[in-house]
Amino acid sequence: MQDGVIRISCPVSGCYRILKPEHCRSILQSEVFDKWQDKLREAEIPVRDRIYCPYKICSALMVKGPDFKDLLDIECHSCHKLICAKCNVPWHYGVDCQEFQKLHQDESENEAVMLTQLAKRKRWTQCPECKIYVEKIVGCSYMTCRCRNDFCYSCGGQLGAGGHICPKPPQ
Repeated sequence: MQDGVIRISCPVSGCYRILKPEHCRSILQSEVFDKWQDKLREAEIPVRDRIYCPYKICSALMVKGPDFKDLLDIECHSCHKLICAKCNVPWHYGVDCQEFQKLHQDESENEAVMLTQLAKRKRWTQCPECKIYVEKIVGCSYMTCRCRNDFCYSCGGQLGAGGHICPKPPQ
């Protein structure tokens, strides 16, 4: 689960069924069982419908409902703090989204540059689907992102049923 793998095949030779958390409840710690169920629920929500609380102490997953486009602010169901529904940042009281973006443009540009520099130094790769940074510690270049997109860590190319021949040498 730490690597984002939530669909676990049965370990019995010749069995290709996918294990469900309830089948393993008796051998799992309650925290692991709960986390597995949470990750499976999260995987059922399309990436475009997910929003995460921007507060670092929280980061709770929320689902964008059908009326989401009409909302200005939303309350996190976990920490109960207000979030700007348009910017996905902590609620900016008394400042509209355009003004807020202008106020923090320099800051966000600096943060983006710092993140890009860190990613280059650490040799991280971005998922071509959701743009989150991924770090490979060991193993092959076949990556499955938390958004369930399969891609090559070395070149960022999509991995399909036909396989992938990477033009870059492994990192």
